[in-house]
Amino acid sequence: MSGEVAQTIVALSSAPGRGGVSLVRISGLQTAETLRALAKNAERMIASPRELVFSQIFEVTNSGDKQPLDYGMGVFFPGPGSFTGEDVAEVHLHGSPYLVRRFLESAVTLGVRLARPGEFTERAFLNGRIDLVQAEAVADLVHAETESQAFVARRQLEGQLSGVLLEIGEPLRDLLSEIEAYIDFPDEELDGLLVEGWRRRTIETRERIAKLLLTFESGRVLREGASVVIVGLPNAGKSSLLNALVGEERAIVTSIAGTTRDSIEEVLSFAGIPVRLWDTAGLVDDSSMRTPDEVELIGIQQSWKRARQADLVVFLYDPLSEVPDEQLLLLEQVRSFARRVLVVGNKADMQPVAVGASPTMQQQMQISAKTGASIEALKAAIAEMIVGEGGFRQGDLQISNLRHREALTQAEERIGDFLLSLDNGLPPEISALELRAALGSLEEIIGVTETEDLLGRIFSRFCIGK
Repeated sequence: MSGEVAQTIVALSSAPGRGGVSLVRISGLQTAETLRALAKNAERMIASPRELVFSQIFEVTNSGDKQPLDYGMGVFFPGPGSFTGEDVAEVHLHGSPYLVRRFLESAVTLGVRLARPGEFTERAFLNGRIDLVQAEAVADLVHAETESQAFVARRQLEGQLSGVLLEIGEPLRDLLSEIEAYIDFPDEELDGLLVEGWRRRTIETRERIAKLLLTFESGRVLREGASVVIVGLPNAGKSSLLNALVGEERAIVTSIAGTTRDSIEEVLSFAGIPVRLWDTAGLVDDSSMRTPDEVELIGIQQSWKRARQADLVVFLYDPLSEVPDEQLLLLEQVRSFARRVLVVGNKADMQPVAVGASPTMQQQMQISAKTGASIEALKAAIAEMIVGEGGFRQGDLQISNLRHREALTQAEERIGDFLLSLDNGLPPEISALELRAALGSLEEIIGVTETEDLLGRIFSRFCIGK
């Protein structure tokens, strides 16, 4: 990797395809030299760093000849005060794929290498401009589609999670230094009060880690989105509900049972939370009075599969149904495996029985998919359920990355092993090993310790040019 880092890299940093402007980024030791070859006013850019300068842009042929290519803007960022920590240049061309391709080919002709996905951000990490949590937050911010996703990514990019992790690890570092100091003087007997102090401080740290781990489920939903599946008997109004939630006629609605044969997916945002919403074929079981045809049966099987994988199942039922026992049996089946179930009574516009009058269904709210009554309340209820019991508050710090959770879990477990070593009177050398391992897990999150494989997995999910 060190040889690659020594090379100057180039890539398109704006979205590919036609547009008003395309932005190409260059980073590395040869940045200024490359800029001089490709921009007529390169010296002005270098002499006035961080200022956009208008310039004619050239292309360079394999024979070394220069030809006019475009007119654009360029800006130079000297290292180490740039994003990557190296000399960086950004050139703004007209948004033509042809112009971008010729510019990149010219840079390669001059000895610059095309960048790998995420390589600019990787260099920023390797050069100490950002830590690993912040690097991952760059990718999350680029992929953010909702307010909550952007908020969580922005907080991590600002270094708030990194700061908390360093703060959590500080007592462990102090404790490790005390234990290692004792190891250097083995003739001294361990004082009981000293060991009790070690135990108390370690338990407090473990409790902070445990509290942070509790935020993962809601954090994961905010980062990745939640899968919400609408299920119920045929003709319960599932497709009408999907249309009401989406705000347009997305699914076909008829009075014929079994109209929906396949799962229909829509991506929405409820209270800033990304939701992948599924309308499914009406579920039936062996007690049903109607036998589905082969195509509908395949749709039903897909419905069961979606419901089992969902973060939340919205069980929609008809309070006026002639088969209430079948609805109740179906609800119990769904509750037997679903992580969360929201029971919703439909067709309030037809004046069904009052909420709570059917205690066996235990409905949580009543709506009308046809008229839109209480649809906004349903959206709020869905958002509240999928982020967990505590809900999402913008002041909260969230763990949203699976890698972070796994490392925190390992740290929590190794702290537990450390406490056991104290309880069992094991030699302090063993206790120090457990404590060092716990610290290593915490430091792995922010990249104090890292492996090439870890970095490869993290930066491979970036787009080219970041």
